[in-house]
Amino acid sequence: MNVTTTWRGKVLVVSLTGELDTIEQDGLSSALEQVVSANAAAVILDCAGVRYIASLGLSILVKLAKDLRQRRVPLRMAAVTPPIRTILDTVQLGALIPIDPTIEDALGNLVPAPQPAAV
Repeated sequence: MNVTTTWRGKVLVVSLTGELDTIEQDGLSSALEQVVSANAAAVILDCAGVRYIASLGLSILVKLAKDLRQRRVPLRMAAVTPPIRTILDTVQLGALIPIDPTIEDALGNLVPAPQPAAV
């Protein structure tokens, strides 16, 4: 699994390329831990290059979503290929991480996180 990041303003776009499986678990987990600590206003996972996803890959994505939610950082997935979309729909991951057809759509669908009340 190859993970690259680019900034679109304050939004971190994380491009995933390859297979999300048990062989790639450690590298992917550590890369996504860095995403959580990146202090982004939002994160978009660009999944155009994902060729395969195993159950362990799905659990890593769930953990990422939960970690970002605790920090009030919106997470979206974009450019998911039809075979991967079938898997994500089967396990209903879209209920946890919204899925958009393109990165531009994901950027447009981001809802700003509520800001804490001023004291």
